[in-house]
Amino acid sequence: MKRYVVLFFFNSLISLGQQTTVEDILNAFDNVEKFEEKLFFDFPLKSDYSPKKIVLENYNYTIYKTQNENIPVVLIADKAISIGMYNDLYLKYYEDFYKYLNQYCYVTMKQSPSIGLYDEWDCEKCYWMIRPLSEDKSGIFFIKKKY
Repeated sequence: MKRYVVLFFFNSLISLGQQTTVEDILNAFDNVEKFEEKLFFDFPLKSDYSPKKIVLENYNYTIYKTQNENIPVVLIADKAISIGMYNDLYLKYYEDFYKYLNQYCYVTMKQSPSIGLYDEWDCEKCYWMIRPLSEDKSGIFFIKKKY
């Protein structure tokens, strides 16, 4: 009986623990290891997947896969982070990011041959981009370190 109560309590903590905030992500470069620890506590990694190294847009990323189908892939480099999200989780973070970024950062519309038109927010320590993918139900949050 004790085992089931502890297991239930632990699962409840994980469910409630999904509280990686906008500020956590925007301040990720202050301590990338601490950010990874927080993010992967909230969204545990797949146990059968080994992180892989990849170079994209001149950043040396490590690709992580989580157990959560709404945040399946996270790419982390020393100066850039990309997080793909889907469904309600994407909508929640999109709304939270949009409010925060428009309140505390400066927005500029930019264009890229590979992406097309997009908004880039210039924040105190980083640049931020949100790229919706399909029908406003999925997207990628991209953050890059300024310095």
